[in-house]
Amino acid sequence: MPGIFHLVVNDEVCTAAVWPDAIPELIPEVDYLIIERKELVSRDLLAGQEKGPLVVPFAEVRERFVPYQTNAFPLTAYQLPASRTPEGIREFVCGLKASPVSAIGISADQVLNRELVERWRVGTSPNF
Repeated sequence: MPGIFHLVVNDEVCTAAVWPDAIPELIPEVDYLIIERKELVSRDLLAGQEKGPLVVPFAEVRERFVPYQTNAFPLTAYQLPASRTPEGIREFVCGLKASPVSAIGISADQVLNRELVERWRVGTSPNF
């Protein structure tokens, strides 16, 4: 499973994971997928299509991942078949255009856990 990290998108802290070339792997449900394409660039669009990373809202791919959802982990995740990424998902990634999403990566020490903040805000102490 790829690591989950944080981005700032539209002044909001969001979660993200890198998914290079739509490789078959365990994909966590995050706010955004960073899709790095090297092989999966449409031949028809090759001249005008960027190979670099695209920031894609997870909501745009969730429907394609539903058949691969697994409950083997404490967070929602999708296990793509190890042999080859399903053709419909590969075609979707090939057809992606340059991303309009502008994101800035932030380090984990800059992220304040919302649940802890909310507990302290209402005057109750978190149980550690």
